[in-house]
Amino acid sequence: MSTKPSAGLESDETTQKRAQWEQFGFRVESPGMVDVTNQSHEKPAEHHYVVTLDDVTGDAMACTCPNHVHQSAFCKHMAAVETATTDCC
Repeated sequence: MSTKPSAGLESDETTQKRAQWEQFGFRVESPGMVDVTNQSHEKPAEHHYVVTLDDVTGDAMACTCPNHVHQSAFCKHMAAVETATTDCC
C-alpha cells in the first residue's frame, strides 16, 4: 500500500507526522472500510471515524472526519491506515 496521498488529495508533512506520533486503534468493519479511533485523544470515543479504501489499490480514499469531509484533505486517519497496512502486510 502506498504512503502517498490517494484520490488526488494532497498531504503535508504535518499530517504524516501526526499519523505517526498519535496512537490509533483500527478495526476492519467490512472489506474496504476501517474504523479508526484516535487513542491519543482525551476522549477517544468522540474521535472515531471510518476510512474507506479503494477496492483495487487498497489506498485510503475517504474519511468521515471533519478535516476530510469539510476540506477534502488527506487526513491523519487516512495516513495512519495506509501506514499501518504498509507496516503489517
